[in-house]
Amino acid sequence: GKYRNLNICGHFEFHCRVFYPSMRSDIDNSLKCLLDFLQHAKAIKNDNLCIKVVAEKFIDKENPRVEFKIVTIE
Repeated sequence: GKYRNLNICGHFEFHCRVFYPSMRSDIDNSLKCLLDFLQHAKAIKNDNLCIKVVAEKFIDKENPRVEFKIVTIE
């Protein structure tokens, strides 16, 4: 993906839209997993650099997915 190995080392905002197959899942659990994954994929240096999260939850039984963007803060 476009974020892999970017290794963003400054503060950033994380904006995500999580599409679940049902209402059972909690969005807060997904946020921790997503930020940990971005750190593992070297998109970000450390998830503690995140200063703002904008998260939205949707239901899509046919196509569960995550759409996200990282906005760096100068």
